[in-house]
Parts: sequence; C-alpha cells; structure tokens
Amino acid sequence: MNNAFYQLLGLAFRASKLSFGDSAIESVRNKQSHLVLVTSDISMRSLKKVEDKCKFYDVELLKIDDSSMIANYLGKNNVKVISINDIGFVKSLKKKC
Repeated sequence: MNNAFYQLLGLAFRASKLSFGDSAIESVRNKQSHLVLVTSDISMRSLKKVEDKCKFYDVELLKIDDSSMIANYLGKNNVKVISINDIGFVKSLKKKC
C-alpha cells in the first residue's frame, strides 16, 4: 500500500466512516460495511473469524501492512481490523491499491 492509500484512510477516519475491532465485526453483521481491512500481523484465530463473517455477509476483505502503519496515519495503536462504512471511500481506496 502506498502513502495515498493511508492518507485517504485517514480522511475516512476523520469523516467517521471507519469502525475498528469488534465494532468492525458488528458493522459487517449489520450490513453497514462495504470493505474490511485486516493487518498482516493479525492472529490466525481473529483472521478466521473476520474471514468467515465477510464471506457469510458478502463483504470484501483486503489485507494491508502491519498495524504500525495504521498507528502512523490514524494515531490508533494495536488496530488489526478496520471496516469502511462508506461506498465512496471504498471506491477511492481500491483505486489507490
């Protein structure tokens, strides 16, 4: 992922269009999520849980760099799962990949 991707992710964060952790899983269940991002340093158990939810609710899953990049751009530490709840941001993020 490049800097433009993380900058756009930061913009989505400031616009309150992201959910993190268990709230992200809840967004998938409530069909509010359009894309789920997981970091490369997520545990296997958590990854399986997120993959199963995304598959069941037909939400796209994308693996990104480790959580230190999220900490740098969003100022949130130890984040492993992010849900993007706005289709416009999802389309823009996919272009930046």
